[in-house]
Amino acid sequence: MLIRLATKNDGLRLWPLVYDYVKEQVAQGLPDQSKVLAVGIEYGVSHGEAIVVAEDAAGELVGFVAWASLPNAAEGEVLGMGTYVAPSHRRQGLSVRMREYAKDYCRERGAKFVSGAVFGENDAGLAAAKRTGAKVRGVLVEWPL
Repeated sequence: MLIRLATKNDGLRLWPLVYDYVKEQVAQGLPDQSKVLAVGIEYGVSHGEAIVVAEDAAGELVGFVAWASLPNAAEGEVLGMGTYVAPSHRRQGLSVRMREYAKDYCRERGAKFVSGAVFGENDAGLAAAKRTGAKVRGVLVEWPL
């Protein structure tokens, strides 16, 4: 499995994963954030932010992490906009590997922490955040880099 930064050429291949991510979020009762995520990913890819993908041996994208240092963010802050792994590739450590890649990349660029949220009944997401060193306050998470 190849973990790497997304490129502009990944755009069309990435959207089915984004759609599935949003569909799962909506199924948990969360609002449809597809427009916000699309804009964030587009911004991230075009500005060299940590939009990280997992690509299988056949060249198919099977997961993504979307982290970006957006304009007007706090000094050293990177916003975690989403992590997703296709169901057929879950429980293989891909989300952890993609986040580690993103952490290293962001740290090298001067970031100090990643902030985000885990919503819905996502106990697994909160547990994973805690295991990987995040401070968890309700649904808000912050990973020091």
